[in-house]
Amino acid sequence: MSGDQYEISSGGQVIGPVTLDLLRRGFEAGKIPAEAVARLVGDDRWVSVRDVLRAPVRAAPASVGSVQGAKCPSCGADLKVPAHGRTAHCTYCKKDALLAAPAEAAKVDNRLRLADAAAEAGNYKEAYRYYTKVLEDDPENYEAWFGKGVSAAWDSGLRGDRFSELTSGIDRALQCAPEGVRDLLAKRAASKINLITLSYFQLSVKHTAEFISLDETWSEHVGRCIPIISALSKAHELDPANRLVLQSAIDLCKSMIEGVQYWDEFDRDDDGDSIQKTKHLSPELEQRVRAVMDSFIEKMKRLDPTYAAPTIQKAGEISLIGVLGCLLVLLVLALVAFGIWKLVSEIREVKAIADKPQVDRPTSVPQAAPAPEPARTSHCGDPVHPPRGVSVPRNWSAWTCKSSHQAGPAWSKCLQRTAYSDTEGMGCEGSNRCCPP
Repeated sequence: MSGDQYEISSGGQVIGPVTLDLLRRGFEAGKIPAEAVARLVGDDRWVSVRDVLRAPVRAAPASVGSVQGAKCPSCGADLKVPAHGRTAHCTYCKKDALLAAPAEAAKVDNRLRLADAAAEAGNYKEAYRYYTKVLEDDPENYEAWFGKGVSAAWDSGLRGDRFSELTSGIDRALQCAPEGVRDLLAKRAASKINLITLSYFQLSVKHTAEFISLDETWSEHVGRCIPIISALSKAHELDPANRLVLQSAIDLCKSMIEGVQYWDEFDRDDDGDSIQKTKHLSPELEQRVRAVMDSFIEKMKRLDPTYAAPTIQKAGEISLIGVLGCLLVLLVLALVAFGIWKLVSEIREVKAIADKPQVDRPTSVPQAAPAPEPARTSHCGDPVHPPRGVSVPRNWSAWTCKSSHQAGPAWSKCLQRTAYSDTEGMGCEGSNRCCPP
């Protein structure tokens, strides 16, 4: 692609023509979407804006005397160099630029596209190889440095991380990138580091939970967490305002300090049950991790004064809040049990009073003799003449003679003959009693 006027297409609308410098400024300011495409005026080929801005320098296809036209990668100004030159000095931004021949630039651009496609598909080994080849032809290609570092980090495994390649690739990319895109690239790098380290931490946690009963599992997990903290510290340097990075670092430190509690499948008690155990950091390492965590918390509070630091609950330990909560539950249960017991006692007392035969108690005050009750017929005796002072139930006619076996639990309510009749020879036979219906 040649020339210095571009048309931009985004959302079905075509904008332009604009210069390369204006195109770069609009992209960095976020006014031009990342998915937008651009083309040279008069050219039918549309290319992503990212590809337009990532190209180091585009050489002019034709020579003009002893000079050859090209663009500065930093500011987009026109460069003029000898026809066989490899470098040029920009008179606008005062920087040197490395030039690429048209055929060589096309090869680099093609390999860069292949590398990006492999990375997007999750094939990070292949992406790493393509980015490496790009850098062999164009050592100053900042996108290749960035992509190579990210691909290396994504290829990390439980046996070892590749975060050093990630941070060194990012540093090299920032050195090679045009000044106008460095801030955007730094923020992009911080987000990538946060995403990669979070994924790696989750992988380590899953492995640790599965094999925690093995002696070295916990120490190996801690060994993987330490470089993650270093990588997150680097991410914070790149983008100090990124709260997600700070929160990830705080959560990671908290998890390390709290430790793990587990049932050891290889160590059992006399009953054959697994023994519950815990694992924590050494006192020295815990002190260091707490200091790092406090540093991240302080930085978070600078961004958000209302931020509340998380509470650390070490595995296997009961907090004061937990103890008070248990005591409160026990107190509530005791009060409920007491209330139930008192209610049952009252019900029994009322029932006992209701079941007790009604007897008129004599008083010291002389009273007139009550009128004799009329005789009442019942199956227990006919007629019935109750003793003096005894009240015969109103449903007396329904009472019948029963044995203790027939009466069952109601036997205590049954009356002997002397309790309801003064007439001998009347009432129930033998040991039978007169029982209510």
